[in-house]
Amino acid sequence: MTKDFKYKDFINKLRFKLVADCPVDFDKYWKDFVWDYVYKFSTETAKLLYDDSDVNNEACEIITQTVAEWTFHRVIDLIYAQIPADFIDIIIKKINSEIYEYLINKNHDNALTLEHYTMSDYIQLTEIPVSKIYKDSVKELYDDKIIDYDTYKFAIMQSHYDNYSGKIDNISSDYINKDDFKRVSKQNEGLFNDIKKHPMEFCVFLIFVLIGLFLYLAGFEQIEKYVRYLGLFISSLSIVCWFIVLTNYDVLEQVNNSKKNKLITESDENVDSFKFNCPNLMFERLGVDILSVRMGSALVDYADPELKNVLLPLIGNLRKELADELGYIIPKVRCLDDASYKPYEFGIYVRSIRRDTFFVDKFASQEDISKVVLEHMRKCFIKHVNDILTKKDVIKYMELVRSENPTLVNDLIPELISAVDLRRILVWLIREEVPVTDVILIFERLCDFARFSKSPEILLTQLRVELRAQICEKFSIKLNDKRILYALTLKPETERKLGDALLWAELGVIFKLTPDEIEQLVLSFVNAASKIKNHKNDVVLLVSPDIRKPLFDLLCSYIENIKVLSYSELISDIEVEKIAEI
Repeated sequence: MTKDFKYKDFINKLRFKLVADCPVDFDKYWKDFVWDYVYKFSTETAKLLYDDSDVNNEACEIITQTVAEWTFHRVIDLIYAQIPADFIDIIIKKINSEIYEYLINKNHDNALTLEHYTMSDYIQLTEIPVSKIYKDSVKELYDDKIIDYDTYKFAIMQSHYDNYSGKIDNISSDYINKDDFKRVSKQNEGLFNDIKKHPMEFCVFLIFVLIGLFLYLAGFEQIEKYVRYLGLFISSLSIVCWFIVLTNYDVLEQVNNSKKNKLITESDENVDSFKFNCPNLMFERLGVDILSVRMGSALVDYADPELKNVLLPLIGNLRKELADELGYIIPKVRCLDDASYKPYEFGIYVRSIRRDTFFVDKFASQEDISKVVLEHMRKCFIKHVNDILTKKDVIKYMELVRSENPTLVNDLIPELISAVDLRRILVWLIREEVPVTDVILIFERLCDFARFSKSPEILLTQLRVELRAQICEKFSIKLNDKRILYALTLKPETERKLGDALLWAELGVIFKLTPDEIEQLVLSFVNAASKIKNHKNDVVLLVSPDIRKPLFDLLCSYIENIKVLSYSELISDIEVEKIAEI
């Protein structure tokens, strides 16, 4: 680092920004606690970098700010989990050591720059190693019997970073919100602890109780009978009123507030309740679940970890299967009960929009119900990959390639194609169930092709040709030492008509056809697909390379799970068996 870098000023500005965004339920003690940790560890990091001539000012800011931000988020997680302070220090040191080593190595590879990545990207890039160190460290405390199991489980579920940034699109485990399943009222818990909240009311009721007891025990002889009964009544009434106040304190408080603040508008009340001096709390209300499953009352037990616990492990297996088979990393899936659903009804949501709804047979076995649910989820996740695969996921693909070939990513992005176009190409491949597991090969071929054309559609066509071995293996079957591909083909006049109707538009290649021509074309394909619906093997539609993608885009909305291949994607040792001609 150059000696003119004023890291103390930089750290002070940084910690002011972070600590101002502490949770609103933190009092001054805990805010100071977080403040001290952010200052301590970011200063230690900056001092380590200060005398390192290989680290420039920009790299120092990146490393220091990354350490400061993760210290901020993870200290808050540990505070909420009630981890002893001595062990907070140990865990944060481990996390920051991992961040330091990771980013220093990137600096040596000349990859640490704000030219192509933002600070948010660097935070996301270090999220996986930080999460691993955090969870491993908390587990060590549990193994050493320093914390109990409930504290351990609560700690590993904490993620202030997710709440702070409004993101839920990570690759952690699927989870369930127990509060959505366990709606047990805790209204009467700790009633006597609430005395501290309103001591005045308690004193008033206590005085009435004592007066009543006194009259009951020491009434005058001439009015003893009436006074004793009156004292007993006053004492009983006071005790009953006291419990009513405790159990309904929130309601009474709202009534009192409404009387005192008749002139306050609804918007003013909202601003006050969210403490406008912490704007990030407003942003925490934004964002949606990327993937969620909602179910009726009869199916709730399948997702409850404390009951049948069938659905969550199977969803985890599905995510692993998609990762191994297609190289498709999907985020966690949230399971919820929904009173608007019928008892045996499921709904699959992508970005909080319902994409699929289905019923299961109430007499079906547990295995059959799970199979139906997973089948629908798999189809839905693949179909809506464009809504699921994010820029963050593309960055992780890039980092995976960079770890094997540091120069490959720099040569490709953004020199030849943009990260946006790369995401589109990956989405198109996964949407048609073409594996992207060999991501290094994909990047290498894109580097070769993008020097001649930067059109994503052309790059996709050329890339699929390079991946033809994987494509043919996936959609064909092995029979008597041969690989057989069952296919529908187009008549020459149909091929010619579609080829002549191609139109290159701004958003891609489409067919310039009238609505009647499109309807007639789609109906012919739908009729052909219905005839082979019961075919025991997968059947693909085989067409020329130019019309393959626009034809798939046209038909996928009408025919479920249609597979469209081009002749150029066939390999020499595969045998095509034509089922029908359209």
